[in-house]
Amino acid sequence: GQARSQVALAADSGARAASMVRRSRMIDVGRSVALAALGRNGVVCSSSAATVLVADDRVVVTVRCTTEANGLSPLADRTVTAIAVSPIDRYRAE
Repeated sequence: GQARSQVALAADSGARAASMVRRSRMIDVGRSVALAALGRNGVVCSSSAATVLVADDRVVVTVRCTTEANGLSPLADRTVTAIAVSPIDRYRAE
């Protein structure tokens, strides 16, 4: 449950950061901020990914994190996904 909220927070952070920079930098900024937020929030992912989609008026960031059960039976590794959308700040994005 905690991983789910932290992954959602990372997606929100990435979307907001991407929406405030020039269009040419949105994808890189959104991805790097989202992945950095995962690390700062203490989420341990065996694999993680962040994808950024830039539309005309919004940025969509999807964050995926696979957590390990570390042999805790009957728990299995689980992939947590969160999607966040942020409107593009037209005054900063130009």
